[in-house]
Amino acid sequence: IWDATFLGPAFPNPPSVMEGRRRLEDELRAIPGVTAVASTSAYPLRGTQESSLLLAINGIPFDPKSPFGSRQRWVSPGFFETMGGRIVMGRGFDATDRAGGKPVAIVSETFAKRYLTGRNPIGVHFTSGYPDVDPQSDVEIVGVAADIRQKSLDEAAEPAFYLPIDQVPIRRVTMVMRTQADDPRALAALSASIRQRLQPNHPQVAIDILSAEELVGDTLRRQRLGMTLMLLFGATAVLLAAVGIYGVIAYAASQRRNEMATRLALGASPSDVFWLVVRQGR
Repeated sequence: IWDATFLGPAFPNPPSVMEGRRRLEDELRAIPGVTAVASTSAYPLRGTQESSLLLAINGIPFDPKSPFGSRQRWVSPGFFETMGGRIVMGRGFDATDRAGGKPVAIVSETFAKRYLTGRNPIGVHFTSGYPDVDPQSDVEIVGVAADIRQKSLDEAAEPAFYLPIDQVPIRRVTMVMRTQADDPRALAALSASIRQRLQPNHPQVAIDILSAEELVGDTLRRQRLGMTLMLLFGATAVLLAAVGIYGVIAYAASQRRNEMATRLALGASPSDVFWLVVRQGR
């Protein structure tokens, strides 16, 4: 994966932005070793800001006090297949889903289960917006995609809907490539080949390639670090509590030395005195 930014005089208007991204995808597909290419406005696990919108679904009364909500993401045709995901119902985006075409959307399984239980999602229309729903944003659901955990691996997927990136000029996208490289050395060689081929034609586009395995590994390392710190702080708290309790009991026992000596002299056993102190120190 790598981030591409379509700014500057080479991309003066929306059509040039969309054409530049499609041209870049085509060039990536032509590189030996690259088997699939797509782009998205918000790649999972990267902390990319994404829109959270209110929904109004046709056939369901809109409740302003408890409105439906969903994440909105933009993706290109083939995104789910490139990511290793799947379309579980309906279809994915294709070359017909471009500017001027019919507004369509793909929803996640969580979206369909939460808001469209008992209904066939395909063909359902909805509008979205924030802070109010925009009546002009009507789209038709054409597919349902498997859930993607966007924020972290241990958080459940949120309701989400995806729109065709070919219908809007998204200037900052993440390019997603599926490759045949299966080890770090092969991936490094492929990355060098990609830079060598693309840099002359796209000097304004920064090329910083990151493997999905590295991204997931970094996420897991951060989670492990957080758990390690929590365990360390918890162990420290237990140790401090134990030291404090010991200090209180030791001080209380030192104040009763004469009493304990008298009890021992009168026939009490050391164990009797010990448990007396423990019971009264709780």
